[in-house]
Amino acid sequence: MSQVSVVVISKDEPSLAITLDELRAQCADFGAECVVMDASMGRLHGVRDDHPWVHWNDYVGPADRAITIPHQRNAAVAIATGEVIAFCDAGGIPESGWLARLTAPIIGGSAVATGGPIRSLRRSSYGTLNDLPSGSAVRRVITCNFAFNRALFDRIGGFDERYDYGSDTEFGWRIDGAGESVVSVADAVVTVDWGSRRRQLKRDLRYGEAKARQVLLCPGQRRRILQDSPEVLVYPLLFLTAPFGVLGALVSRTWSLAAPWALGCALIYGRDLRFRRPHGAMLDHVVVSVGICRELARASLA
Repeated sequence: MSQVSVVVISKDEPSLAITLDELRAQCADFGAECVVMDASMGRLHGVRDDHPWVHWNDYVGPADRAITIPHQRNAAVAIATGEVIAFCDAGGIPESGWLARLTAPIIGGSAVATGGPIRSLRRSSYGTLNDLPSGSAVRRVITCNFAFNRALFDRIGGFDERYDYGSDTEFGWRIDGAGESVVSVADAVVTVDWGSRRRQLKRDLRYGEAKARQVLLCPGQRRRILQDSPEVLVYPLLFLTAPFGVLGALVSRTWSLAAPWALGCALIYGRDLRFRRPHGAMLDHVVVSVGICRELARASLA
C-alpha cells in the first residue's frame, strides 16, 4: 500500500505520455503509485505500454454520457491505495518536487487538502491560475493541481457525477461546507498546454455550461458564484439585451437607448483590464456566456 496515490484521468490525450514521463521519477522517489483512468477505448494503449510502471485502467462509462470526468475521478480514487490522493491533468507538466511539496502539508497533518499554481505553457488571457501565497485558502479547486486526504473524500462524498465539467469546483465548495479549507502551496507548480485558441474557446463553452449547472444544482452557492464570477450574470444579460438595445436605437433613431448596454460593456471590459490579455479575456467571457445561456435553455426545456 502506498502512502500517496497520484491520479491522472484521460480520454484521447496523447500528451498523457508527457505527464507520465515527468511523474515517473517523482513517484519512484516518493514511493507513490500512479493510477491512470483512461476512457480512450484502447486508443492510448501505446502510451500504456510505454509506461508499464503505471497502474493503468481502461474506463467504460455510462452509455448515455459522452463526458465522464467526475465518473473517472471517482473510479480512480476507489481503486487507489494511498491515504493521500494527488491529481494532475493529462498533459500537465509537474515541476520537479511537485508531488512532495503538494502533499507535505497533508502528510504533516497541517492540512486536509492542498492546491498549487497552474501556469499556461502558451499565451493565455488569464495567466497563472491559483497564483496564491502559500498557506492562503484556495477558493476555486482545480484538479489539475490538487491533493486531499482520503478520509476527507470519504466524509464529504466523491465528485458529483451530474456534471460534465465543473465537478472539481463543486467538490471544493463541499470541503468548505465541511468546515475545512484547501491550502495553497505556491511552489507546487504544474504547467499546462491549454491548446490552440480554438480549443480554449471550446473549453470556455463547456465551462459556461458548467457554471449554469452549478447555479441550478447548488442554490446555496449562488451568491459565491456571482461574487467570484460576476460575468456569470453580467455577460448573459449584455448578450441577451444587446439586440433590443440596438433595435430600439435604430427604430427611434435615438442612440442613447443603447447607452446602458454600451456602458455595461465598458465596465466589464474595464474589469478585464486586470488580465494579461483583456481582449482575449472578454472574448472568453462572451463564449462562457453563450455556454451559460445554452445550458439554461436546455434545462428549461427538459
